[in-house]
Amino acid sequence: MKRLALVLAAVLMGFTASAQFTIIGGLTTTSGKFSDTFRMENLSQFHAGLGYTCRIGLGFSLQPALEYNARGTTISGTKFRTGYVELPVQLQLGLSLLPHIIRLYAIGEPYVAYAVHRDVFSGSSWQKLDWGDVERFRYGVGVGGGLELFRHLQVSARFFWDFAGSEFVGIKEIPTQIRDNKAAGIKVSAAIIF
Repeated sequence: MKRLALVLAAVLMGFTASAQFTIIGGLTTTSGKFSDTFRMENLSQFHAGLGYTCRIGLGFSLQPALEYNARGTTISGTKFRTGYVELPVQLQLGLSLLPHIIRLYAIGEPYVAYAVHRDVFSGSSWQKLDWGDVERFRYGVGVGGGLELFRHLQVSARFFWDFAGSEFVGIKEIPTQIRDNKAAGIKVSAAIIF
């Protein structure tokens, strides 16, 4: 047991030693369809946050972050915006085209989020909305790709799907949720790695 604890401690120290502070920001778009007559239209918003990048080896990197992610929609001409505190954990698999200069990478990104505010555009300004029975906790997954330059600048795009707060009740229905595109969007991000 002591050996296992020592190995885990050594691995954790290795991750921490190679971790680099990261600032992330970008554009978030959303779309959705809850029935044939009820569609959400995109209202582009933003995301910004802090994280760290840990290069694991064999082309893999782990990039957890804590972000503020504002998502917006337009329903029947009315604009809505919800702000989330989001914890995405990005797993990257990269291929260096020119070592330490250009790296292409694929992204898999599970995330959890909690809504902190909800607004509606009324007249000429944003007004706060009551929560009512709206689900505040969200979780989902994103997939995409990106480009890293000089090991310090990343530009990426990923498609994400929300699973919580929708019409399905279990994990088995996630493929149906993705296929039906009931709550999805795109995140385009830039990250600076220190």
